[in-house]
Amino acid sequence: MSQLVQEGYFRLRRKQISVFVLMILLGMCASAVMYQITAQGPGVSPDSTVYIEVARNVLAGKGFLVGGEPMTHYPPVFPLLLAVIGLFTGNDILLAARLLSSILFGVNVVLVALAVYMCTRHDRLATGLMIPIVVLSAPVLSIHSMAWSESPYIAFSMTGCILLAQYLVRPNPKLLVLAALMAGFAAATRYIGITVFPVSVLALLVLSHKPFRHKLGEIILFLGIACLPLVLWLIRNMLVARFATNRQLEFHPFNIEHLKSLVIQMYDFVLPTSISGWTKAFHLGIFATLLVLAIRFLYQRADIKKIKSSIRVILPSVFVIYSVLYIAFLLLSISFFDAHTPVNDRLLLPVFFALIIVVTSVVKGFTEACHQKTVWYGYVLLLLLSVGINAVPAFQRAVAIHHEGTGYTAWCWKKSATLAVLAHMPENMKIYSNGPDVIRVHTQNRANMIPQKMFPETLKENDKYQETMIQMIGECEKGNALIVYFDRITWRWYLASKEEIESQCNIPLVNRMDDGIIYGRLPIMQIKAE
Repeated sequence: MSQLVQEGYFRLRRKQISVFVLMILLGMCASAVMYQITAQGPGVSPDSTVYIEVARNVLAGKGFLVGGEPMTHYPPVFPLLLAVIGLFTGNDILLAARLLSSILFGVNVVLVALAVYMCTRHDRLATGLMIPIVVLSAPVLSIHSMAWSESPYIAFSMTGCILLAQYLVRPNPKLLVLAALMAGFAAATRYIGITVFPVSVLALLVLSHKPFRHKLGEIILFLGIACLPLVLWLIRNMLVARFATNRQLEFHPFNIEHLKSLVIQMYDFVLPTSISGWTKAFHLGIFATLLVLAIRFLYQRADIKKIKSSIRVILPSVFVIYSVLYIAFLLLSISFFDAHTPVNDRLLLPVFFALIIVVTSVVKGFTEACHQKTVWYGYVLLLLLSVGINAVPAFQRAVAIHHEGTGYTAWCWKKSATLAVLAHMPENMKIYSNGPDVIRVHTQNRANMIPQKMFPETLKENDKYQETMIQMIGECEKGNALIVYFDRITWRWYLASKEEIESQCNIPLVNRMDDGIIYGRLPIMQIKAE
């Protein structure tokens, strides 16, 4: 009898190992696909330019500097990762970003599949469906094709949650230390990563059955390790810049538009359709209600006590806490630190990954508890429908990124007539622009932002707007500076417009291109493009 049990155990272990190997192979394939998608280079956005410049300065031995000033607005881990990989790419930070994004795309695919595998009692159908759900998603592909901190943040936070859940199931101090390290790296990658701290504290308090004194010791150990990287970074910021994060504490509460964006984005992750926002809210409300009722039903069953300490219950519970607190922290950040923060697919992707794991686990558990396979088959059909709807736009997006690039590394910027003119400017010429970051990326020249009418982070009017506008125009009239306005940059609504600049006085026109305009007194023959 014991021999039969032992043989069955080893067969089960072989099946599990084969699934893990298959996951890793699929993750490697996903990484290879992402590397091919980003053939034009990783996408670069305004915040990407900061990461890239800081990484270059780190490699040059100058430290975490941007624009000659200490970087404090962003945490250090992502530019540090770029710098480390840059050591192996000949200091080519764009190539380093491309490699890192590709690798982390595969890692995050594996993490989602692994979490579902653990939560569904090793259900291979559920695990297999997670691969196309992640890979065949236009938002997921777009986000991982950019030089953004989202991909490493997701990898660190999800790994931390999985390790913490494993620790709660099978207490081992090494697992707790590793979970704390991952949480620390997540917070030092994106400031919203501090969400993982209260998530872990609540999980250790609520999901553990140890005495409170023991729980307190675990919490102290976890926070002592997890907080260390961020605390050291904030101390450094205070010493070199006299502020912790370059963010002001102001009250500008989130509004109905933020909540509307939250609903629409979460819905569109699964079913990107053109129905109205209220219809999506109604559908999402029904689905959320059914999910809550299913969770309540499962927790009220007597047999839940047999598995309440299993990974099938613990890991989804951790992700539920994570999702709620992440959204709460995001809304708090909008309300007190940065009103300009958008509620978009980029910021909500960690929640989507967490909730798809939770929902799959709950539906699987409900199906088994009620012996209603129809519910499971219906959910599988919903996932297949989601894959079918998402596949076409995902493929189109991948092809577009592959051929045209994305962000500031797209072909439209590489072939920009305005940037071509700027490439022939004297190096000592002062430049004002609505796109100083794109100028820095393509010409390595530094430019200043044109005057802001309003501070987008606090929604306060700029009291010095007229003063700085008069100063900028005066420098241009004397021939000491140029104003460069890009037509493609339309999202900086808080800057002075072309019409407002022209209305101040009759500034000479240096050159007008199909994608921008240059004002100043520099003779055209000196900057004639090739």
